[in-house]
Amino acid sequence: LQAQLADFVPVRLDPARHADLVERYHMERMPAVLFTMPGGRPIKLMVGITSTAKVRAEAAEALQKFRNALDPSTWKPTRTRSPAPRTPGARLQHPSSCPEACDHCGPAIDRALSWLLRQQGAGGGWAKLADEVEARTDDGRILTRSIDHVDGALTGVAGLALLTTGSRPGSGRHGAALARVRTYLQRAIRDDGAITAKGDDFVYHVHGIFETALAALFLAECQALDPDPALGARLRLVARALEEAQDERTGGWGYSFGAKRNPVHDKTGWRLLATTHCALSALNALADAGVPVDDEVRARGVRYLVSCIARDGQFGYRTELRGMPGHPGATAGALFAIDRSGPAGRAAAPDLDAARRRLREEWTDLEGFGEHWWFFVLFTALQAHDTGEGAWRAFHEHYRDVILAQQDDDGSFDEPDRKAGRVFATAIAVFALRLGAEPPPVCGRRSGDVPVE
Repeated sequence: LQAQLADFVPVRLDPARHADLVERYHMERMPAVLFTMPGGRPIKLMVGITSTAKVRAEAAEALQKFRNALDPSTWKPTRTRSPAPRTPGARLQHPSSCPEACDHCGPAIDRALSWLLRQQGAGGGWAKLADEVEARTDDGRILTRSIDHVDGALTGVAGLALLTTGSRPGSGRHGAALARVRTYLQRAIRDDGAITAKGDDFVYHVHGIFETALAALFLAECQALDPDPALGARLRLVARALEEAQDERTGGWGYSFGAKRNPVHDKTGWRLLATTHCALSALNALADAGVPVDDEVRARGVRYLVSCIARDGQFGYRTELRGMPGHPGATAGALFAIDRSGPAGRAAAPDLDAARRRLREEWTDLEGFGEHWWFFVLFTALQAHDTGEGAWRAFHEHYRDVILAQQDDDGSFDEPDRKAGRVFATAIAVFALRLGAEPPPVCGRRSGDVPVE
């Protein structure tokens, strides 16, 4: 191990004397080993020493990241670790009434909805396909939920897709399916406020914030459409759980609800822009649906997102990485969350016109990103629609052909990441293609406008 670490300079940190560094690098739990670049940018944080093999593996990964960071030829491959989405063979001709009377989008959406509805479970929810399920140990225990445990998230996004058809729970063409979705997710709200469709039969739910936030977006739409006291009471539990999961010092959220109490079980460097803008967007939607939400929590969340603005004016993945270039998908998600965070939240943000300009300059760059591609498309569509007709038309006219190129013969959409699965990809494809035609009430409010490009 010493030979393996020969390229690193060891520095011992006394947490009693350097509390500022402990907080900056999230090393509240000991023992902690942090690998950084010479300038202090973190490469990898390892909390809790479990075995020599783990330390060797973590050190090898950190060393590889260190070498990649010094080699410009590796930067682009490192940034696009997953296969890029398929490139459209040719730009299609779409009528101005797209997608309602479009020979390309209409049939594609219908086939996608048919495939999606065939995957809906008897209880009303969706899960990953059989070849996408989580791994188990030899004795039958689930090894990790991680990104595999996303049933609530899949169901929430699929429900949002069905809402864009004009149906509502209990009414319309897909009313019966939507009613089952609402019942399924309402029952999935635990007494502690987390929304998790599989109960407690897992070792540790590391993506609880993502699952709860995406499920809450759909339930907030249902509450806005048809207020129900019973659902409202359960959603108050969700709001309290999300508020309590926030790190009060930074304003950010981690992957799991237990990140503050037990960070060793959470992912490395647990305060992240993606989890924060998802949690904040869920709280914003709940507030729009009449659920009480603490304005100070939203203001702290906005301040954390602002702290992630990178050197190029876009938003980056974490506060600690703001010295590196930002990402258009991260920028879209952050702006969508900030713009809907109420007067107190928006007051906590500086002038973000520079970030909005950079997004308009860079958002087509999303076409080349494979990792988490559909996740970025979801929030880029929401942000473009929220900004106004000009921004929405620019997004839709560019990305509809990119999205259509991902559809397979059975009607489902390819998911290049091989993480969240085809249900996730197909639901977001329908949502992004249909959002301008039948926006759900919470998603349909617009904050401003930009000129048609």
